Formats: sequence, structure tokens, C-alpha cells
Amino acid sequence: MTDPITSEYDDDPIEVDTEAKEGDENAEPPPPPDLGNTDSPDLTVWETRPSFDDPPKDIGQDAGSEPPEEASSVAEAFSINLDSMATQLGAMLSTSRDLVTRYETLRSSVLANQDTIFGQQSMEEDNGSFDFSTGMYWGGDDEDDPSVWQETAQQFAAQMNPVQQKALQHIGGVLERVGEYIALANHSGQVYAEADRNSMFPPPPGNTVTG
Repeated sequence: MTDPITSEYDDDPIEVDTEAKEGDENAEPPPPPDLGNTDSPDLTVWETRPSFDDPPKDIGQDAGSEPPEEASSVAEAFSINLDSMATQLGAMLSTSRDLVTRYETLRSSVLANQDTIFGQQSMEEDNGSFDFSTGMYWGGDDEDDPSVWQETAQQFAAQMNPVQQKALQHIGGVLERVGEYIALANHSGQVYAEADRNSMFPPPPGNTVTG
């Protein structure tokens, strides 16, 4: 086997011993990091935003959230531009749709390649040994053998894969929060529209003349 090539870009290269050392066979690799749950969410985005013309549906309240404050009996004057709100929600949905597509592409690539990406299954040809007296190779076979990097790659992957999965979980969690915000904002638009459709003037005063 030839000597490794020294890279000018790597100040601290990993050294791999090709010869087995005494006791190495029984050495236990370090355990993978305990990062808790590392499941990443599978995300989808609305193709079409629910219309403000649709009546709002009840939204369940989280068990840990504070109860809503009691509404005042006196309604303050307010106004809302539903056209502008719909435009902004459409823009947020468009951006979110692009981000979720990129996230799902990254997630699929990581999950599909995590067993091989670091060289955990790397193999090399067994060419046997070279006999300088005869100029021939001896002892080789047609089957590939695990490369000298395979064990090191497997140990590295055991540490790195959970970290990558946790990073995916964080990214997916942020996008989920964005989706929840869009859904709540759209629900608010439906509530305002429903209130407008059901609003009416109070009955006129009686015909009694005073004065």
C-alpha cells in the first residue's frame, strides 16, 4: 500500500493503521450521541388557501396555553383590509412552498444515503501480494474486501448521522411553526369575514317624541 498523500488543506488528518494492533479487536467504539427524538417531520403545504368566504372552523386550544381573556362588552372601532391580507398570505404560502420543497429534497437525500455517505460500505480489490522474483501477484481473489477506511467511517457515521437527523428535525420544526402562523392568520381573516357577513344595524328607536 502506498503512503498517504499529505493535503495542504487538512491540518489534522485522520490516521488509520492498516495493521491490527493488540487489543484493537475488542475495543468498543464510542456510543452514538443521545439526542433524544431525531424524527424529522414530513411536510406539505396548502395548494390553495382556504377562502375567506368559507366559515371559520373551531381551533382546538393547547392544553398548556393560557385561557383567553374575557372579551369586553364594548367593541372598539377597527378596520381590516381583507384583500391586502389575502395577498400577503398568498406570498407567504408561495415562499413556504419553495422552502418545504427544498427541505423535503434535503431530507430525502440524507435519509436515503446516510448508510453509505461516509464510506461505511467502502470496499477494495484484493490483489494479493506481489512477488518481485517472479513479477506476479499471489493470493488474490475475485471478491472485494472491506477497505481500511470502512471501520473508521462506520464509527464516524454513528456519531454524525444522529446529528444530521436532529438538524433536519429543527429545520422541519421551524417550517411547521411558519405553517401554523399562516393557518392562524388565514383563520383570523375567515373570522373577520364571517363577522362582517353576520353583522347588522341595531333596531331603530321607537317613534316616541320627547321634548
